[in-house]
Amino acid sequence: MASPSPAAPVSSSWHVLALGESITGGGYLPEAERTPWPSLLLPLLPAGSSVVNVARGGTGLVMTSPDGTPSTVDALPKDLADHPGTNLVLVAAGRNDLHNRTDSALKAGFRAVDELTADAGAEAWFTTILPVSASYQYRSITEAQRLRVNSWLRATYPDRLVDLDVAMDFRRTGLLPKGYDFGDGFHPNLVGHRLIASAVAGALAQSGPAAA
Repeated sequence: MASPSPAAPVSSSWHVLALGESITGGGYLPEAERTPWPSLLLPLLPAGSSVVNVARGGTGLVMTSPDGTPSTVDALPKDLADHPGTNLVLVAAGRNDLHNRTDSALKAGFRAVDELTADAGAEAWFTTILPVSASYQYRSITEAQRLRVNSWLRATYPDRLVDLDVAMDFRRTGLLPKGYDFGDGFHPNLVGHRLIASAVAGALAQSGPAAA
């Protein structure tokens, strides 16, 4: 089980750095609905909080994108340096790594994020990896690994975890519900983003913000 991030003085607000891939970035949403979950999260946090979305579509937790965009882990030191005062790093990554990287590589990536965040005086929280629809072409080669990694996240970071898998797939079918599907079987729609923001806010409400 991972050691919790070092205790820090209590603050009255969260200053969040949201890490992730295209789901967190939300660039695929229609322009009129382009309010991804980090934007929807801000009004749900205590007054004085802030949320910065540094998600990079096409990348992974440890996987660089085809165009050379750095992975979440590789980009984190600069992201933290560019946003002083961050007291919470929220990690919603790993979906794109499935089948492309091993379980061991993903676990090492999550640990690296935790260590880099702690070194910066902030706290890392993690989300479980969302399901996809039955029609999604790569589901058959990614689902078993997704379940393994999610089980590991639950066991390793029980006090710093937002279980989006359970929140989204509330009937526990292993599938992205149609009501939350953007239409490609992979990305959540705006209703799904609202659900994610609510789940994150609910989890954070159980903990107190820490000053960086």
